[in-house]
Amino acid sequence: MLWSVRGATDALRGLAIETSFGYALGLELDSELVLLHLQPSLEALVAYADRIETALLAQGWQRLDDRTLTHKESA
Repeated sequence: MLWSVRGATDALRGLAIETSFGYALGLELDSELVLLHLQPSLEALVAYADRIETALLAQGWQRLDDRTLTHKESA
């Protein structure tokens, strides 16, 4: 997991996934994978994920830490 943020109703996680083609950025909304975007390198994936997280935070999404996410998933 690269990051996790919460919007008004759901959590969104940015995931780094290794594939047979290289890497992919996965976006998981409330435990459902909604986007898988192939990237040529891990560095490109991290840079792209950072830009998405920055934009979400600027729009009012709240950063979650691992303890908050784990608590919600176990409830």
